[in-house]
Amino acid sequence: MPFLVSPRTSPMAAIPLVLSMLLGCPTTTAPDPAAPPDSETPTAPAPPADDPEPTTPPDAQPPPDAPPGSVPPEQWASDPRVKKSQAQLSASLGVPESSLKVVTVEEVEWNNGAMGCEKPGMSYTQAIVPGYRIVLEHDGKQYSFHGAKDQDPFLCS
Repeated sequence: MPFLVSPRTSPMAAIPLVLSMLLGCPTTTAPDPAAPPDSETPTAPAPPADDPEPTTPPDAQPPPDAPPGSVPPEQWASDPRVKKSQAQLSASLGVPESSLKVVTVEEVEWNNGAMGCEKPGMSYTQAIVPGYRIVLEHDGKQYSFHGAKDQDPFLCS
């Protein structure tokens, strides 16, 4: 190998040269934004919309005064999450399920893993959690059940 640095030059002067040879320079170029997309290049799926897709059939609509994401009242009786919430509250209060009134059922996006039920001193996942809220009533008192999508409800107290 030929001498890259003359014997009269300080050895420190060779460091930038050696580093540039070891590290090299990238030779890739940025894609041209004006060029049409390559048909063989896979594209990433579109990001989800801010509003989740409705989970109710398109012909079933909540009442006009219902909050966004509400499940129509005629579907409450058949919703397994409602049945589980009613069973939990019935057992907890020692009352028949028939004495419980369903106030609302709605799909929500929780701000974190606490799903709206933060407890002092606890740490929670800091990510949006798709889920739901079910509010039941007994003797004028409301009970809120929360849950993540595809998970059983729990009483938020």
